[in-house]
Amino acid sequence: MRVENYQISIMGLVLTKISSSDKTFLVAPMTSKKRNKKYRGGITVICEKYQNNPSAKKAFIQLRKIREVSIKRLLSNKKYSLDEDDTNKLKMAFHKFFKHLEFRYVKLKKTTLGAKEF
Repeated sequence: MRVENYQISIMGLVLTKISSSDKTFLVAPMTSKKRNKKYRGGITVICEKYQNNPSAKKAFIQLRKIREVSIKRLLSNKKYSLDEDDTNKLKMAFHKFFKHLEFRYVKLKKTTLGAKEF
């Protein structure tokens, strides 16, 4: 998956452009970060970078819960874009979180290398 344009909307972080065939896109949901609660499978974003008066100081982008959303559920236009630091953190989190898929792909490629095609 190639993630090019990171956009924050009301529902979460928009990860892809809108698909022309079925009018859907991928979204990673966001939640405000609570004290003394462990969060896994995503990254933490400081809200003060993107808002003047945020309701919460930090937000958590949940990569574990990426969803495909129809354009019909889109509520508004793009609000904010991630800065370079947060974009790099997101790329590292993607690599770490989806690392097992790369391993499976390489393993599958090695096992099917000599197989005949039908």
